[in-house]
Amino acid sequence: MFAESPDWNTASEPAQGKFFVISELDKPNPKPYPKNKPRNPSKDPRIYHHKWMFVKDDYSGFDVMESMRWSETWENSEVIRKLINETPKDFVQIGGQKFWQENILSQLHF
Repeated sequence: MFAESPDWNTASEPAQGKFFVISELDKPNPKPYPKNKPRNPSKDPRIYHHKWMFVKDDYSGFDVMESMRWSETWENSEVIRKLINETPKDFVQIGGQKFWQENILSQLHF
């Protein structure tokens, strides 16, 4: 998959923009996506956490060290620990922008 992220350099958790999936022809049960066709993001786009892991340490588009510190901060927050311990199945929802903003960011107090 190839994806764009219009707010990659400015957002702490950038959103996935338009994306393009390359279908695997030899896959026994391919996903029901139209083959090799660009798609628009959903109304509740997926977001990227730990964006510093996608770039080299000397990337100049954003402060890589600041992004690393942010990852460490929210991962060690009481909000995340509670979510993991009490409702681990819901933890996967942090990849959705709406859930992240309403249930995580709104509760983080630093």
